[in-house]
Amino acid sequence: MLPARARRAPRSADANFAGSAVSSIFAGDNRFVFDLGSNTYRLIVHVSVAFGLGDRDMETLERERAARRSPGREFIMPTKPTIARIWRGRTRRGVADVYQAYLQAEGIPPLLKTALGVQQLREDRDEETWFTTISYWPDIAAMTAFTKGEPTKVHHLARDAEFLIELPERIEIHRILIDEQGLR
Repeated sequence: MLPARARRAPRSADANFAGSAVSSIFAGDNRFVFDLGSNTYRLIVHVSVAFGLGDRDMETLERERAARRSPGREFIMPTKPTIARIWRGRTRRGVADVYQAYLQAEGIPPLLKTALGVQQLREDRDEETWFTTISYWPDIAAMTAFTKGEPTKVHHLARDAEFLIELPERIEIHRILIDEQGLR
């Protein structure tokens, strides 16, 4: 077992890639997210060490993990989302293309670095355009860490008031009951 000081959560692994085009962030839910070559490629690595636990807590965690393992099978970290966080906003049709580019440049990248997945939807109507952003999370704790403890609070982008017809007042958080895409 590693000593407790060796299990402190690093902020990133960038020091291991000095002089390269690799940047990383520790996502706080036992994941490192590596951006390789200026976001051309993304690698998400799940680590199997609980950072920051004392020796006694680590032993308890290891016993609990061993109890969850099936005989003859390796323990696998969950990668399927259990939570969907949904934001909706609407613009006038005339500024929809500009807002879409702004939202994709400013609002989506932070989600791509930490969520398991992100979808952005657009619905053009006669006078307005609706945007929906859905981010997928392994659990409430991971989502809460991303939102700095306020998962239902809307965090508006700097120029949202300029583009949106009204500022959204809420975020929807849904438990995912079925996640079978099976797209063909």
